[in-house]
Amino acid sequence: MDGAMDGFLDALASEAPAPGAGAAVAVTVAMAAGLLAMFARSSVDLPDRDALAARADDLRAAAFDLIEADRVAYTRVLEHRPRRQGDPDGFREVVAAANQPLLAACQIADRTVDAGLGALPAGNPAVRPDLTAGLFLARSAVTVATGLIEANTRVGRLSGDDLDRARRHDASLQQRLDGVVGVG
Repeated sequence: MDGAMDGFLDALASEAPAPGAGAAVAVTVAMAAGLLAMFARSSVDLPDRDALAARADDLRAAAFDLIEADRVAYTRVLEHRPRRQGDPDGFREVVAAANQPLLAACQIADRTVDAGLGALPAGNPAVRPDLTAGLFLARSAVTVATGLIEANTRVGRLSGDDLDRARRHDASLQQRLDGVVGVG
């Protein structure tokens, strides 16, 4: 492993406001998709394993791209914050835009879980716990994203539509993962 993860974790632990929790959500979803790709590649008897691995790689890359999207969106919120009293509509707009990478992470997590649940029974039993861990990482990321969107909704005085979407993703993942075992 190279120093990229160390660099990210150092940046996350710094006093800088970004990367922050939104980037952590994106990385967590990317890790979940990475575990799905590993599961597919390790499951030689899994039908369409190469297609599943490629799909998982695409999900991982899309989630990884959200790290930068979140940084840009959150930086805009911070830049606009001093002017929020004089320009509440502008502030509301940048806060609403900051929800978009989080909602995208929810969608990617949802697709990762769908693909993983479909493959789990037929895949390599030796790596089922890894995939199961990935499924629960995806769910955890959605729960965190939902909390961040809730905070943004409150701070930005947003309509709640984004929060409703995030809550639906979270509830759906909770329901679909209820009864899935294999971690610990």
